[in-house]
Amino acid sequence: MTTKRTFQSLVAIFSLALILVSCGLAKSTAPRPTDTVGTNPDELKAKLAEIMENAGGTLETAEFASINSSCSHSGKTSYSVDLEIVKPQNKNRLAEAKWYSSESSPNDFSVTDIVLSDSENNVIKEYDQFKDILFTYADIEQYINHSSTCFKEALEASGYGADGYVERITISREQYNNNKLKASIKVAHKSDRTLKKYYQIQEDGMHIVKK
Repeated sequence: MTTKRTFQSLVAIFSLALILVSCGLAKSTAPRPTDTVGTNPDELKAKLAEIMENAGGTLETAEFASINSSCSHSGKTSYSVDLEIVKPQNKNRLAEAKWYSSESSPNDFSVTDIVLSDSENNVIKEYDQFKDILFTYADIEQYINHSSTCFKEALEASGYGADGYVERITISREQYNNNKLKASIKVAHKSDRTLKKYYQIQEDGMHIVKK
């Protein structure tokens, strides 16, 4: 199966295709979470570091295209943290580095190569052609450090009470807004899947943007 995303950079418009070029699985020794990773202080930073170590890199030197931490209550509850990163072994390639945990597959890691292509399906092979969508941990540290506070604020603002849960936090650059960094939270409802609300996090990462 191939997943596609479209990026716009100063160089070209191209799609990001996730292709099973290489994939490795490993197990984490960390305890299985009981909520979306980022709910507790320092939790998300530790998971990012763990994923990067499994991918052969470090959090300090990593370059990201996106960060997603999510929870699913569809059927059995599962948690995941997905990173799109510059491959530590080859700066001209991207990879998806992922951690996933469910009751049947607790604490799994995988690393999958990503192939970039333009609108004419020409493969993008150079770092300079996609560098504008990248960011480092230092660029988004404020969002990670205060994720637990923003999760609480988003849950309270949703008005869903005990049925509300943070389904996802996403951090990436907005290609149609001068590649500005954006962090947002999605709150969903356990009993009604049609109910969902989105909240943007302030640039300083301290709080959600009040509506």
